[in-house]
Amino acid sequence: MMFCVSRRLSDTEQLLWSLEQNPNLGSTMGALLVLDGNPDPERLRTTVARAVANVSALSERVQESSLPLDPPSWVPDVYFDLDHHLRFVRLPTNSTNDDLMRMVTQVINDPFDRTRPLWQMTLIGGLRSRKSVMVSKLHHSIADGAGALKLAEHLLEFVADAPAPEPFDLGPVIDGWSAPPEEPPNRSMADTIRLGAERVIGFLNDAVGTLNEPTKVATAGSDVVKAARAFVETIPGNDRKASPLLAERSRNRRVVAMTAPLDPMKEAARSRELSLNDLFVGATGQAMTAYHAANDVDVDAFTATAVISTRSADDGDRHNAFVPVTLTVPGGDATLEEQALAVGHQVRAKRSELADSPDMLAAIGSMAGLIPSALMANVAVEQASRVDYATSNLPGPPIPMWIAGTKIKQLVPIGPVSGTAFNFTLLSYDGSVGLGLHLDPAAVANPNGLVAAIVDVFAEIGVTVTVL
Repeated sequence: MMFCVSRRLSDTEQLLWSLEQNPNLGSTMGALLVLDGNPDPERLRTTVARAVANVSALSERVQESSLPLDPPSWVPDVYFDLDHHLRFVRLPTNSTNDDLMRMVTQVINDPFDRTRPLWQMTLIGGLRSRKSVMVSKLHHSIADGAGALKLAEHLLEFVADAPAPEPFDLGPVIDGWSAPPEEPPNRSMADTIRLGAERVIGFLNDAVGTLNEPTKVATAGSDVVKAARAFVETIPGNDRKASPLLAERSRNRRVVAMTAPLDPMKEAARSRELSLNDLFVGATGQAMTAYHAANDVDVDAFTATAVISTRSADDGDRHNAFVPVTLTVPGGDATLEEQALAVGHQVRAKRSELADSPDMLAAIGSMAGLIPSALMANVAVEQASRVDYATSNLPGPPIPMWIAGTKIKQLVPIGPVSGTAFNFTLLSYDGSVGLGLHLDPAAVANPNGLVAAIVDVFAEIGVTVTVL
């Protein structure tokens, strides 16, 4: 199959791509897969090569335009090198679990080569047990968490003892990409400026047209107004400051991987008449309260973000469909139930606001596209410093999966920190949940203390969290 036709980045993709001009806004996301054995390297290579040949998102790189106002494009990487994207490493003899997690952190946070397709898979061997660990990562401009799971379907097996794929040579496929595609008519500088101006005028006309109709403004019936409102509400106000205990920021990162059984967590939510997401974000708030109390710091409220999916059955190949929203989580003496109820109320209100605009993030991206990307990135960093933590909750596959004939025992998500103190993401898989804590050690000076607080809070509601 040949992928020779370039396409422009969508407004959403361009937003996520351009924000990373500031290194504090790294948009890398991924997962840690604990495997019940060591996959055969050649079988794994064949599996990945076949996926690359059939999934354009795995073979395309971003090509910036040399013309102003012209968005970048996805183009096939005619020099694609599978060895750059699929890597095999081994830990030294007698390495500890801490050594493993240091390597995981390094792999996840090693910046992408922005001249290549924006994904990597690293198989880590040399563990004391017969297990191995795979770290899979991709840039957020390719997909969100749900989109990444959809892409992963091309790599995974859903039955034990699945037959090994037939040998496959990726070389001829890559040669096909190098065939000159049909070039569009050359666009002059004047054409590019005209197209950029039309984009600005179209955006402003939509906004002005909406403002001329008070009923539209009152009901936020326009995607433009809704995007502006969602964008403003996502940015914490100047009166909001990060917790003084978490105020420091750096580009350093640490990853902590945890798992827990799914059924007790569902029961804990059901018995309190909460959703699983409300319980998760509320429990995180309770852990934050305990962490602050241990450091003699009292905070009335925490500023958090959560992700609301705007994905629908009609999305097709769209791999990014979400809106981040800002939440106020009560601190002080608030109980877990009070924190969870406050979170649930805010999430439902924001979801209702976004219900009629499935392309909200694209609209925000279109609006942000009118602002110089360097300025946009700097503003985003300044505002992210006001957020205490980010959360995300992903429904994963309820059945076991294999990769290259090796069972995936545990699946732990790793979300982007993006200038906050930490990202805490939950992903359900085969009767368990993976809990990925990705933190900035300058903000969270005592990571072990935060992990202990998380473990204790979940234990109090009957959920046993295990640190890998």
